[in-house]
Amino acid sequence: MRPDWFVIMQEWVKHGHGERGVTLPFLVGAIALRNSNSKPTPEDAKALLSEMIANPVDDHSTDIGWCSTLCAPVLASVHSPSPATSKIGFARPGKNELSVIFGD
Repeated sequence: MRPDWFVIMQEWVKHGHGERGVTLPFLVGAIALRNSNSKPTPEDAKALLSEMIANPVDDHSTDIGWCSTLCAPVLASVHSPSPATSKIGFARPGKNELSVIFGD
């Protein structure tokens, strides 16, 4: 089963709600609403990013890049290896590739 954060990122773009991905506040809020309807916290955001780093979805990475429309960073699910030219990010546990990438 794929984690909620992955499904939200995939479906948001697939259904035409965004060109590239979702913002971190949107993603954290959507997951908080789905799980408990509680107010999301900075700790929730940290936990989500830690989860993306430690438990990436097979054959995918999370690309964090700039959205010029929103003037904000967005998170997107991309097939591994990422097409991003930047190779700055967090390593996938036990592999020589990145699970979370700071993209172009």
